[in-house]
Amino acid sequence: MTDGPLKLSAEDIAGLTVISACLQDAVTHGTEFVYQADQRRFVATFSRFMWEKSEGEGRSVNRRIHTGIHFEDVLAVRFRDLNRDADQILELLSIIGQPGEDGAATIVLEFAGGGAIQLEVECVACYLSDTGKPWRASRRPEHDLDPD
Repeated sequence: MTDGPLKLSAEDIAGLTVISACLQDAVTHGTEFVYQADQRRFVATFSRFMWEKSEGEGRSVNRRIHTGIHFEDVLAVRFRDLNRDADQILELLSIIGQPGEDGAATIVLEFAGGGAIQLEVECVACYLSDTGKPWRASRRPEHDLDPD
């Protein structure tokens, strides 16, 4: 693992799984999504928890960094139960890819609270880049694994 910012790409469903793991618990606002239909590109920015650097030298290190992600060859975008208000914080849970025919796919960005963004893509082409410098996070994301 390098000490520099992450720069990842995914060209298949397996690659999306890696990007999903890196973006788990990333936060954003509903105004941070843009569909550039003329360029067939969907862009989003997040504050990503740096899971890859969260443990070190016997102590917990909680850091976040600004991260941009974009998907190419996007044919359609659908928002479901997602508050697009600038004041509403949205927490990304996962990115799931479902293969279609001839390389096409459906990609779903799932958020806490049940909201989702569904992308219909001609092929999987996803790019993630950290930007700026990391900062200390006030807390480490936690997950309740008990369904009760």
